[in-house]
Amino acid sequence: KMCAVLQVSRSGYYKWLNRQASCSTTEDEIDLSIRKSFEASRQTYGSPRIALDLKNKGIKSSRSTVGRRMRKLGIRATRPKPWVSTTQSKHNDPVAPNLLNRNFEADVPATKWVSDIT
Repeated sequence: KMCAVLQVSRSGYYKWLNRQASCSTTEDEIDLSIRKSFEASRQTYGSPRIALDLKNKGIKSSRSTVGRRMRKLGIRATRPKPWVSTTQSKHNDPVAPNLLNRNFEADVPATKWVSDIT
């Protein structure tokens, strides 16, 4: 009765019922997996690493497919910013004496002036 109501042939309904998932569904699943892997890597993984990550999760996709999907999604790996030490404690320059010794309360106004270099 439903086939008649929907104006679909019985054979067409059973073909639809037994066919495999379409490419768009598969691509949507791959896109979601790519985004998850990309975010889990703090946006540092490119297509080779993401393809390997998907392979380890059991999702079949090649590096070129992952690269193409990443371009379509507009995501690109970024290199992490290198850590740079800004404090140079090994120097021969004179160090100012600690006159206040963390006692910031003054008896008379404008006798103790402090600042923060940050």
